[in-house]
Formats: sequence, structure tokens, C-alpha cells
Amino acid sequence: MRKAIAAAASIFLLMFFSAPLHAAELRVLAGGAMTSVWGQIKSRFELTSGHKLDIFFGTTPNLIKEATAGKPFDLGVVPVDVMQDAAARGRFAAGPTVDIARVGLGVAVRAGAAKPNISTTSCPSSSCPAPTPTSTTSRRASST
Repeated sequence: MRKAIAAAASIFLLMFFSAPLHAAELRVLAGGAMTSVWGQIKSRFELTSGHKLDIFFGTTPNLIKEATAGKPFDLGVVPVDVMQDAAARGRFAAGPTVDIARVGLGVAVRAGAAKPNISTTSCPSSSCPAPTPTSTTSRRASST
């Protein structure tokens, strides 16, 4: 969490000192997992810079839609899947991207309920038999 806050603060410092800002409001596109990080730095940035932040939080599909809708934005801190969409990527400045955070996903099952088969993506709900302990694979999903 601290690393993500430091990275977001670094981005703002870079924006603040690298080019003159003419807008009193900066529009940011951000993944929903970054809500708490932006909440911690937004007021400090607004107080020290005098600029207001308009932050649009969304899921990957919503961020792609927002990026390609034509409404201008100043900064994107988005999941890598947004940058894999050609239309959305075309709305960002050319160049490499930098990974600043990871988001872990987990599955929880109510106590006493049968464990669902999540060993593959082709087994929705209960249509596949439960995996045996030797066939279960551990998967980690991450997004930046």
C-alpha cells in the first residue's frame, strides 16, 4: 500500500514539475482498486498544488469506455488490460508503461458449503465435478 501511495505521489510530482499546467482541474482515470490510495493523497495534492482532481474510478471495461469516449483526461493509473485495448491505448501518450501496484483476487466459500471447482475457467458453477487435491491448481490473478 505504501509503495502504491509513493508511486502515485511521484506521478503527481512529475506532472507538477515537468510541464506548465494551465488547467485548474486535472482529470484522472483510475482503477477501482486504487480508491483508497487516491483518497489519501487527493486532498494533500489539492492543497499543495492549488489544482483540483476529478478522479474517475472504474472497472477495466468502464475505463476503456471512458478513455475512448473522447472526454479529455490528464492521467491514467489503470489496469494493464486497459492498455491492451488498442483504442484505449491510442488515447495515452506513446511510450512504455510502468507497473506501480498489484491487485490480488480471492475466492471465499461460506462455512459448510461445498467448495466450487475453480481449477479451470471452463467449469462455471457446479457443472464440473469437484477437483481432487492433486488436480487443483493454485492461480494468482494480478492487475496493475
